[in-house]
Order: sequence, then structure tokens, then C-alpha cells
Amino acid sequence: MSGRRHTFAALAAGAALLLPAAAAAHPMGTFSINHYAAITATPESLGVRYLVDFAEVPSTQLLRALDADGDNRVTPAEKDAFLDSLAPVLESNIELRVNGVPVPLARTFRNVHLLEGEGGLSTVVVGLQWAAALADSLRTALILAEYADRNYEGRMGWKEIRIDTRGTTLLRCTVDPGDPTEGLTKYPEEYAGDPPQETEARFYYGEGEPPPTALEERPGKKNALASLIRTGESPRLLAGALLIALLLGAVHALEPGHGKTLVAAYLVGSRGTVPQAVLLGLVVTATHTLSVFVLGALTLYASRSFVPEKVYSWLALLSGLLVLVIGMVLLRGALRLFTGVPPHSHGHPHPHPHHHPHADPGKRPSLASLFALGVTGGLVPCPSALVVLLAAVSLGRIGFGLALIVAFSIGLALVLVAIGTLFVVARPLVERATPGPAAYRWLRLLSAAAITLIGIGMTLRALTA
Repeated sequence: MSGRRHTFAALAAGAALLLPAAAAAHPMGTFSINHYAAITATPESLGVRYLVDFAEVPSTQLLRALDADGDNRVTPAEKDAFLDSLAPVLESNIELRVNGVPVPLARTFRNVHLLEGEGGLSTVVVGLQWAAALADSLRTALILAEYADRNYEGRMGWKEIRIDTRGTTLLRCTVDPGDPTEGLTKYPEEYAGDPPQETEARFYYGEGEPPPTALEERPGKKNALASLIRTGESPRLLAGALLIALLLGAVHALEPGHGKTLVAAYLVGSRGTVPQAVLLGLVVTATHTLSVFVLGALTLYASRSFVPEKVYSWLALLSGLLVLVIGMVLLRGALRLFTGVPPHSHGHPHPHPHHHPHADPGKRPSLASLFALGVTGGLVPCPSALVVLLAAVSLGRIGFGLALIVAFSIGLALVLVAIGTLFVVARPLVERATPGPAAYRWLRLLSAAAITLIGIGMTLRALTA
């Protein structure tokens, strides 16, 4: 881990929100966004002390808004204007409930600090404090409080919630009430590969007995793949970790995305073969993995001029647009089969007029088209693998981290190849159920329509992310 140090100034008038202390570099890398919420609960009220610590890369984006005139000097007026814009957005994504009733938050303090980060970059830390007075109807002997943080969902970072009950008893809680970072002033190395992901907390406090299993259903989220980076050094443990990474890759391939539907639709509509299914699955996986290495390398070695989040968004948009173009081209060709317009010209003359559609049953997808589709489907890097790469660098276990990513990718490839092969083998069954050229025409039309819809969905998701 780097030797970057944080020094926090007092964030509250009269009483410091944070004590000055030193902190090591962000464990999730230079584009992490780290959250901290300290909830103070009493029988009459709740208070929330909320911090968002932006690492170097996301801070680069924020600084454009913070230093509005671009003179490399942030004035108090610019800080106020920045907080006027950002604070309401952060507050809108914070939810606090007491006994199932939403409790409005009243802001009592706000501030923003610029701290020195890696490579001479500045990092941004935003601090907010809210208070919530409990109505008389909510001041029961046994109180259930629920907190949720929806800010920057899906972004990598340390996410910690701390509970402090004063003048009363904390009876049951879904998060560890400890404070390992002491308000994001330090990031313990033992959590580097698997930092807490606490975005929700539910806890009972006061007097009485909570329901026996009321709080057991919402554990904090963990990155199973990243946790493997801290595996011991013995050959047996390392081999077991690689096997687990392979299995995680296979499971990961079954989650939404990863080009499964794209691969299947294309192979069915284009009458692909089993070797082509294998090739297409491997190209998708290779591109998916290579993009992780490229984005990770650029993040680590080009942090001054490179913004991974922006590139990630552009890659997602580019991938969606390319899939959409491929789908529309295939859809155009499929529709021609129904209209009687030949999809391509051919040299043999016809002795008499005819209007039958050209099914072109012998045409197979070219290597160029397979590679184009495979690269398009795997263009967006896998966030889980990216976390492993950054954690491996921070812990000095780059070789093992790369081996985990390769094993993860092999598991991903096996599932994609299996799915593609399954659809290739099953296609003749569909064609036999609907004999004649009609089967081919409908399969081609449906596969082209599916690819087009996938492209539309990917593009819209990228535009709204």
C-alpha cells in the first residue's frame, strides 16, 4: 500500500467531526469512493455523521466542479457553491426509518476538504451531519432503526457503518459496531482484499427483547473473488484458491451480461458450428479479461490523465452501439428473406421469373464477423476481476492476482463455450420441427431481433448509468 497520508481538519463548529489523524492509501485503488456513516442513537433522536472520501480519479472529476473558474485555487465561495449542488444529491440517497416510519433528516453541518493524494493529485472529502428528532409516537421502549445509503451504488470502495447508542442499550445489529478506520482516517491492511461493503444497517436499541431472527437476513456484501487474494502461501491453499476462482468465474458467467444471449442468438441465426461456438466464447472471454488488464494498468500508471469511470462508461456505450449496429444489419438481411429480395447477388441466370426467398442455407459466419462480435461482447471489463488486480498490486501479490484472474476467466470461458455449443447442437431440432426454409427464415429473424434488442438495452443502460 502506498504511503499516502490524510490529515482531517475539524468538521464541526465547537466539536470536531473528525480528529486529525493519518490514513493509508485507499485500499480499493485510485478510483474508489469510500463511505462512512456514524449513527448516534438515543431514545429521543438519531444523528448521522456522514463522510464520502473520493480517491484520486473520482476527485479529478469533482474538482472541475469545485474549482469552477479553473484557477487551481478553491475559495470558500466555490466550496459553498459545490456543496449547494452536491449535498442535496447525497441526502436524497440516504434513508432513515424508525419503527418502519421514514424520519426526515435535518442537516446541521457540511464541509468539504481537499487532501493531498498520490502523484500530486488532490482528493476530495465531503462531510455532512444530520439530526432526526423522534416524534412521541416513535419513542417506544424498544426501537428499531434502519439506515440505507444508496449513493454511488456499484462503485468500488470502503463502505462502513458505525452504531453508537448513548444512554441506552444496543440490543441487536446487522453491522459490526466497531470503527476499524476511525472515521476513514486509516484503512487497515488486513481488509485490503475484502473491505466492508456496509450500505444498510438495522439495529434494535432500548429495552426489551427483539424478535429472535429479525436481523439475520441482511449481511454485508462481500467480493468473494477479491477475498481469495489473501490466501496463504502453501501450495494446497493456493491450488484451492485457484479452483474456487474458476468456479466463481463459471457462476459469474451465469449472471446477467457477459454476452451469453448475444453468442447464442448469433450462432443460431447464422448457422454456426461447434468450433465457431468455441471460438466465439473464447474471444468474448479473452476480450473481457484483456480489458481488465488494460484498464487496471492505465488506472495504476496513468492516474494523472486517465479517468477509468469515464472510459468504463464509454466502453459500455460503444459496446451497446456496436451490438445494435450488428443486430440491425442482421435484421435487415433477415427481413429480405421474407420479402423475396436476395440478400446478395449471385451469378447464375434464372430461365423463368420466380419469387421464392433465398434462404442461403449453406452460408456460415466468417472469422471476421465472429471476432467482431466476440470483441464487442467482451469489451466492458469485469469489475470483480478489476478489484482483484488492484488488491493484488496493493498487497504485492501481483503474480497470484493474475493467476486468480486467469482461473476466473477460464471458468467464464467454459460456461460461455458450453452455452454456445448447446444452442448450436439444439438448432437442428428446431429446424426439424419446422421443416423447409421457413425454419431458417424465422430463426434468422428472431436471432437478429434478439441481438438488436440486446444492443438497445446495453445502449440505454450505458446512457442512463
